[in-house]
Amino acid sequence: MQMTEPFAASIAAVAPVLVLVAAVELVNSDRRTTAILAEIGDEMERDRADGLPPPAGEAAHKYLLPFMRSVLGQFIAFVWAVFGIFQVVAVALSLVWLATPEAKPEADLATVCLVAILGGMVWLIVFPLIRSVFSPLAHVSRLERIAREWREPERQDASPSATADGS
Repeated sequence: MQMTEPFAASIAAVAPVLVLVAAVELVNSDRRTTAILAEIGDEMERDRADGLPPPAGEAAHKYLLPFMRSVLGQFIAFVWAVFGIFQVVAVALSLVWLATPEAKPEADLATVCLVAILGGMVWLIVFPLIRSVFSPLAHVSRLERIAREWREPERQDASPSATADGS
């Protein structure tokens, strides 16, 4: 494969679209992460205000699971940033090559641009797939909490101290 004028022009036309998508996803990821961390902080403040002891062991899962979602979101945002930077490099290389009057076909330059474009396009498909696979996990901690709250009254009702006549 060689860097040719049609190839360089195609790279220069396609890569900015991928850069735009990467930028939008970075902003959205930052918003989601900020919301998750704010939610964790709000819940911790409520628990502290309610006089609950600091969570330990299994009780800490209600904070840990959302935190892990935010870490995963930050990792995905990092990958978007890497591909976004790679796209910018591909555009710059293509435009410089196109602007050079004595430009000759170059295999290495074409390979770098091809990897940047294909990597960005693959990530464009993989990222929504990852999000759709992991999005149900976003609700796991809430569902666990609801199930635990349902079980707790049953335990209290079944305990001997919960009966009115003490029997």
